[in-house]
Amino acid sequence: MSKKYNFEYNVEIKKIFFEKIIYNNYIFSKDILKEIFDSMIDLEIDDKFIIEWLNEVDIIIVENKLDILKDYILLKNTKQENTNLIYPLILTAKPPLPPEEYIDRNEEKIILEKLKKVKKLVLVNGIGGIGKSTVCRRVFHSVDNRPLAWVVYNGKNLLDDFKKQLLYPKDDRDWEKKFIKFIEQDIDENGIIFIDNLNATEEEEKYLSKLSNAKCSIVCTSRIEKFSHYEVVPIDYFDEYKCIELFNKYYQKKCDEEYIGEIIRRAGNHTLVIEILAKIANAENYSLEELYYELVNKGFDLEGIASVENKEDTLIGHLCRTFNFDKLNDTHKMILYCLAILPVQWIPYGIKKWLSLSNNFNINYLVKHAWFESSEKGYYMHPVVKEVVKRKIILEKTIILSLLKGIVDDISYNENPDYDKSKMLISFVESILNFIQDEKGEIVTQAFYNISMLYGQFGEYINGKKYIDMCIEYEEENHNSVELLAAAYNHRGYINFYCFKDKEAEKDYLKAYKMRQGLKNNKNIAATASNLALLYKTMWLEIKDEDLRKNSKYLVLAEEYQKKAIEEFEKIFRGKLHPNLASAYNNMAGIYHSMKKYDEAIYYYRKAETIRVKIITDIFPGDLSVTYKGICDCYIDLSINIESETKKIIYYKIALVNLNKCIKIRKKEIEKGNQKWDVNNLFSLQQELKENITKLRNKKNTNS
Repeated sequence: MSKKYNFEYNVEIKKIFFEKIIYNNYIFSKDILKEIFDSMIDLEIDDKFIIEWLNEVDIIIVENKLDILKDYILLKNTKQENTNLIYPLILTAKPPLPPEEYIDRNEEKIILEKLKKVKKLVLVNGIGGIGKSTVCRRVFHSVDNRPLAWVVYNGKNLLDDFKKQLLYPKDDRDWEKKFIKFIEQDIDENGIIFIDNLNATEEEEKYLSKLSNAKCSIVCTSRIEKFSHYEVVPIDYFDEYKCIELFNKYYQKKCDEEYIGEIIRRAGNHTLVIEILAKIANAENYSLEELYYELVNKGFDLEGIASVENKEDTLIGHLCRTFNFDKLNDTHKMILYCLAILPVQWIPYGIKKWLSLSNNFNINYLVKHAWFESSEKGYYMHPVVKEVVKRKIILEKTIILSLLKGIVDDISYNENPDYDKSKMLISFVESILNFIQDEKGEIVTQAFYNISMLYGQFGEYINGKKYIDMCIEYEEENHNSVELLAAAYNHRGYINFYCFKDKEAEKDYLKAYKMRQGLKNNKNIAATASNLALLYKTMWLEIKDEDLRKNSKYLVLAEEYQKKAIEEFEKIFRGKLHPNLASAYNNMAGIYHSMKKYDEAIYYYRKAETIRVKIITDIFPGDLSVTYKGICDCYIDLSINIESETKKIIYYKIALVNLNKCIKIRKKEIEKGNQKWDVNNLFSLQQELKENITKLRNKKNTNS
């Protein structure tokens, strides 16, 4: 290479080169590499040169084992690991967008300006209902191509809120350690974590100070006026002109200047209050004079509440007198209370079905009278109004259970759940369960089961285990449904399997298998048999001693159970494409792979692939990635005992094609938020296959 580029490659250049790379701490930046070379040699550098240079460096590392390169090797490995890190771009559920009637605020621009810097800690503060969250939600939806998170503080434990709401890192025993590493080292420095409603001091919430070490930006909304290290962006009250503009958005009648100023003053220039008063006046056909004297008669006067330190109880108390509870019928109260106990976000139109409402008449009345708003996204009730409703309306538990059943029915198991919708509905169910903690009927146990199934599909096994344990405990205590109990044992076996608790998984699967045999449901029997087969194959693989492996019963049991499963599924589906049959074929392929019967394994993998490709829109796509990885492994193992270099290359190519398909699917799933799958451990295999193909080609070319 030195002759080609007409300069002498010597140890001194090499030493300077690596010292500069290590100093810059960013080896894979071409710009930095070019800058380093420009300072060392008088030569025009292009990308091709850099690639050849690094190839030469790799040879030196292998052949000479020079001490000067040790730091370089460590640095290179670290950078490769970080380069391959895959995590979701949207790290939590998205917050609801503000309504279309939103009036632009200057504070939004101020926050965006602050976030243009590499990393910022921003505190957005103001009284409840003034618009803190609304402004930050606008900011969240106005930025893109960077990691974003919206964490709602629930008033108890910030770290616990992160654990429950973040999609990454995975929820496991080392979660806190991984989380700290993620936000302090791994996350993109342009990322933003929003923490909404963080109404706790740094003394009350100890973890808050640690967030100052985050690599990304942190934006908090709070009534607190100051956090250490945080730049404050106060949400100011609108001036009178903007308040009148806001009032007129909702009040469609003539604006009497004699009274509008007094109404704005009594509303304390508070945006939420102005909106509510305008909507109520419009719905009740009040003139501004009538509205003014209505406020006077009720003792409504929020002037002077502008200070953040003022208790929001004053605001809620005033609104309790503003809304006319006497005009509400039982259906109105049911709708309001159910919306009030659900999380602060847009509630889909499905609530009409959940509450068995035949039409929109009562909903439209409540929207018109400012209780909540509607849009194409559904219904949204402001958190301050939620508190008003919960203070004034109390309903029987049967109504809450009816709401719960409606949502639970919507999260019944399906092969390809919508991730965002499912997470939203889970949060709804969890909110309702907080209100009926002493209830142990079948609706509650079914809720536990359905939530656990979804968490299992999304790879959140700790949460899934918590809910399935409660489901089994409640069912065994109350004997609601044998079928549900059998399904719960089967699902807990699945979770224990993926948590590497094979013995616990075996106990649960065998319980489920025995119960399902008693219920005589062939499809469910076959499903559990297939699960047992996969478990026994895995238990066989985990035996390290070769002699013990040869005499183990596990692989025999795996083949036996899988054959039963396939026979049952083929009878049930009779040639129809179904994901259960695809899973059974895939499991059988894995068993034959373990038996080193590669042709049989590939045959069953291809059968599974045929089904999974054709019904990809109806199944969870990650399952197809398992099939592609299995095909890849088979061809790698086939290549081991092949002497023909041409055939080896072909096998490696087939393996690489299938591995690439596997990685592509899993990357998409992880970016959507699904943490069941991993790709970081596949990149080294991908590189190894590429290198093997290149070496064999070079060897063939040399020999020829």
